[in-house]
Amino acid sequence: MERFVYELSERIDLYTKELDRIPEASIWHSKNGNAVRTYCVTKENGKRIRKTIRSVEEMLPVLRREYLNVCAEQDRKRRGEIIKLLEKLRYCSEESDILGAILDRRCPERSEEMRRAVLGLNAASEWELAPYRAADFHSEGKRFCTSRGLMVRSKSEVIIAEVLYSCGIPFRYEQVLVIDGLCYAPDFTVLRTDGTQIYWEHMGKVSDIKYYDKQLSKLRLYYSVGIVPWKNLILSFDDESGLIDAEEIRSLIETRICRKR
Repeated sequence: MERFVYELSERIDLYTKELDRIPEASIWHSKNGNAVRTYCVTKENGKRIRKTIRSVEEMLPVLRREYLNVCAEQDRKRRGEIIKLLEKLRYCSEESDILGAILDRRCPERSEEMRRAVLGLNAASEWELAPYRAADFHSEGKRFCTSRGLMVRSKSEVIIAEVLYSCGIPFRYEQVLVIDGLCYAPDFTVLRTDGTQIYWEHMGKVSDIKYYDKQLSKLRLYYSVGIVPWKNLILSFDDESGLIDAEEIRSLIETRICRKR
């Protein structure tokens, strides 16, 4: 399913690029008695401009644009449904439920203790596996899949997740954080070895000044509630090529998450 999500995203990108090259227009028909005239309607400076279509060739770009829009919308819907299904499957606890039913029959007085022992759970792994409120905005933007089936928004986030996996660090992706009644979603919420939580924001889109303005506004809000880089916030950045160094990420994890406070 992850591969299909990627293929749908690639198709949507192709549709979008072609749509950007075709001027916006629509087809309009006018009937006068038995005579039917077909027009191409466009907008310039907020005004509708109508031009008579006299050949099939003049109609093709308008029809092509409508076709691409329908295809793109259909693929976005399919991608969104698949991503939601993947998220649901990711938090499926069927195996745990089966074990719980067995232990309730065999040793009800010690079922919770035995469940933890059989599953090999500790506080950190239970925290990571427990359901949480994840951000659901622009779910179609989650186009990249980690080795454990987690859908994320960028290749850089895949690298961060994979290094966290390899270091055995439990984390939650885009867990909702409510500040002053508004919902925010740090890229990663990480459980440190001492049991405290630390937030991680990765800054991509290095050439997009509007993106950075938005991120700075979020950081100011974080600061107002005590989420700060020298205490409980990690910041990482893409380089000018849009890439990150996995070893630098590992160093951040070792110094900011694994070290004893």
